Amino acid sequence: MNWPSRAAVAALIFLPMAARADPLLSFGPDVPLFLTATVSVRHDDNVLLSSTNKVGDTIYLFAPGVDLHYSGSQASAGITFSEQFSRYAKDRNLDDQLANLATYIGYQGSESSFGANASYQQTDQTTTSATSLDQTVKQTMIAVGARAEVAITAKTRLGVTPSYNRVEFAQVGFTDSNIFTVPVDLYYGITPKTDLSVGYAYTHTTTADGSGDSKGNFVNVGARGQFTEKLSGQVRVGVTENKPKTGQSVSQLGVESTLSYAFSPKTTFSLYANNGFAPSASGNQTEVFSTGLSGNFQFSQSWSASISGGTSATKYLIVPSRTDHFYDASLSLSYIVTSYLNLSASYLYRKNVSTIDSVTFDDNLATLTAACRF
Repeated sequence: MNWPSRAAVAALIFLPMAARADPLLSFGPDVPLFLTATVSVRHDDNVLLSSTNKVGDTIYLFAPGVDLHYSGSQASAGITFSEQFSRYAKDRNLDDQLANLATYIGYQGSESSFGANASYQQTDQTTTSATSLDQTVKQTMIAVGARAEVAITAKTRLGVTPSYNRVEFAQVGFTDSNIFTVPVDLYYGITPKTDLSVGYAYTHTTTADGSGDSKGNFVNVGARGQFTEKLSGQVRVGVTENKPKTGQSVSQLGVESTLSYAFSPKTTFSLYANNGFAPSASGNQTEVFSTGLSGNFQFSQSWSASISGGTSATKYLIVPSRTDHFYDASLSLSYIVTSYLNLSASYLYRKNVSTIDSVTFDDNLATLTAACRF
């Protein structure tokens, strides 16, 4: 029996954290070490996201990993690592091996809090801005971030959340990028659970060929916390500006918003909206507005489901102009077999409508998953 056949027999990937289990190994009562493994079978009817001559394939994935974390009364830390092996049923040239590493550390006190995180993620798939006629596009994404918040008075807090993100492409024809952002927010508590805020964020973007080098400013006001008994989250609204190294500056409405609504003890909805600037895979800057809604439903201790839908409009700041309208919708169903094993099935639909016909596409993905954690 070959590897894809074994994967199919084991199968059905994705949520290694869904089932809570006692660890096989532990370095103390608060430091468990979990071994994880996910196996999945996925069918994609447009692997290369082509506008014509769509090519479908079945992909088998196996991702063993480890999860080590510590959780104390005020401090927490953790690290997860997995190595994903992918095999394509038809086009074996697309087979790949991808690493994923994430780590975090945090402290939560009554007067101050601190956290830091870092991740290393490899992907190998076509995207709206990174397309190829005969192969998927491999990317390596490196992210480092920190957050610090301190109480100045009984009602006033100061928060700083710097971050660094880097995207590297293995193939020629795409441009690596680096984004360094420093947001600073001053919060004022109007109720014990709700803060108003005024903030400023500075962004510095560099690209490998210099075509997308720019500096950005985002001046905003907002609010965070528990707005009503069921509604919580954070909202920032203001003016965001992009100053390219060459060319004219562009200003527009800036939005960063994430809201959660607890409809019932077993049903939660989440809404996000963002409007700002970002570099594309070709290196040039883009204006991006995105929004989406998701729902999570807990039917019983074993059964749960989720639905989501979103849309984004991306305007490329190039000549000739290009604008993409991207839509996606997904549905997933999960079943916890035991505290060590979780099964799930999901469906994802994606569609891109562009002013450039060659990057217009639609795509359907269906996935069966088995995830173990012990």
